[in-house]
Order: sequence, then structure tokens, then C-alpha cells
Amino acid sequence: MPLASADSRRLAEGLTLVLSVFLSAGTGCSGRPEPDRGDPGATVLGLFDLARRGEPSFEILNEWFEPAPSGATRAKLLDTLEALARLTDPEVVTVDRRVGPGDAFVDLVARLPGGGSAGFSVRLRAAETGHWRVSWLQGPGVEWPPGAGAQGDGLSSSASPASSR
Repeated sequence: MPLASADSRRLAEGLTLVLSVFLSAGTGCSGRPEPDRGDPGATVLGLFDLARRGEPSFEILNEWFEPAPSGATRAKLLDTLEALARLTDPEVVTVDRRVGPGDAFVDLVARLPGGGSAGFSVRLRAAETGHWRVSWLQGPGVEWPPGAGAQGDGLSSSASPASSR
């Protein structure tokens, strides 16, 4: 009987290992679920998680960013992700899809390392896969791609004429 018990234990350990690998396949390296990249707000919040995972592979950058970064643009993107990794508690303020079904603008705030908060804007474009890809992002000291800025119709705000009196 001891032999059967040892075999049963090994089978149980093997099944536990297979199950843990299977369950972790949908959660990424961090143990957290992958963001719902079909939702613009969730995609932008997922960008902060991506930034905290360390240097992403070329394939991951191609999945998350449009156009796919290369050369100096990739180096600038890695610097931008490093800056985002230092921020905490990102929170979506608005999601605007008025430009069209393939574009979304997301404004958010995040906490700075020394206290306080900062606002960021991100433009997303829909990919054929149903996911959103970052086409630009801006915030205090953060801009990708370099010098791109808002292109086309974007979000802006100003005081209403009644409040300026």
C-alpha cells in the first residue's frame, strides 16, 4: 500500500502544478488578471501595471503601442514607462470616444512619489484584435512619442464665459 500512496501523492502534486500553471496563464507574470483591453479605461490602467513589470519585450510593446516603437522611439518609450512605474493609484477621470469608433481619449490622474497628483492624457486606437493600443500619451514630464502631442481632435477644457465674469 505505501507504493500506491506515494503514486497518488505524486499524481496530486503533478495535477496541482498543472492547475497552477493553467490558472497563472491568464494572469500574466504579476499574478494579477490582465486588463480588459477591449475597454479604453481599463487599457490605460493596465498600462501602469505593464510599466511596473520591468522592461517589456518587443512583442509586448507591439501589442500595446501603435505605431510599434523601434530605435530611439523605443528607448524613449522605455523611459516613459519607467516614469509611469513610479506613480501610484491611477484613476480614470474621463473616456471620450466622440472622434470615432476607432479612437478614444482617456484622461486620468495618478499620485506622485513625493505627494500630490498629476493629470495625464492618453490617445488609444482600436486594433483589429478588438484591443486598444496607445498611440500617444502625455503628462508632466512624460510624452510618447516624443514631440507628437495631441493630433486631430482632442480633449480640451476652458472656463465657461459665465464663470470668467
